[in-house]
Amino acid sequence: MHFIVDVDASYEQLGCCLQQQQSEGEYHPIGYHSRALLPAEKNYFATEIEALGVVWVVIYLRSYLEGAEFMVRCDHRALISVLTSMSPNAQINRWRLRLSEYNYELRHKPRKDHKVADALSRLPTEGLVTSPLDEDIPVLAVETRANDALQEASPEEAPMGAMTAQGIILGQAEDAFCQARLQELDALSPPDPALSRQAFFFREKNGLLCRR
Repeated sequence: MHFIVDVDASYEQLGCCLQQQQSEGEYHPIGYHSRALLPAEKNYFATEIEALGVVWVVIYLRSYLEGAEFMVRCDHRALISVLTSMSPNAQINRWRLRLSEYNYELRHKPRKDHKVADALSRLPTEGLVTSPLDEDIPVLAVETRANDALQEASPEEAPMGAMTAQGIILGQAEDAFCQARLQELDALSPPDPALSRQAFFFREKNGLLCRR
């Protein structure tokens, strides 16, 4: 695991501590963050607030966590089953789908050992961020035929709904992140498991960079 995120929630705010693995193998804090609950969020049940905390912290720290293996620890044991299986709660199901693009493990951490995140979720703080949670689920609809047209067709012919494969390929050619991932794929073949970002990406036959 490259990162560990400890997160906790109260009926007033959310708090988290981001830890990064260092060269000696130990984890050290690199960030402390809090967010106040919106008035409507204060009416959530305890499990919903705890789930909100997990979704908030993963989205908020996306620049660190995307493409990396990480662990989220919380002191609400029931949350593990809630976020890893279908729930009768539609909102939690949307949050679960929102988290599905990340490679993470959710673990329970006893409250007595969860003091930092617990404090960050309870200490009175002025001017906390209260931005609404972005609940949109990013989706790219890809149309393919039985003969796997996306792989076999030329970039100009590959069907991609509202966008052509060629348009996406050209956009990736101008994107620094995509170019870095392509360079990683060119440098090592097969993918080196030590490079977690590389293991998440692959190149189609037509040159399109895709995420697993």
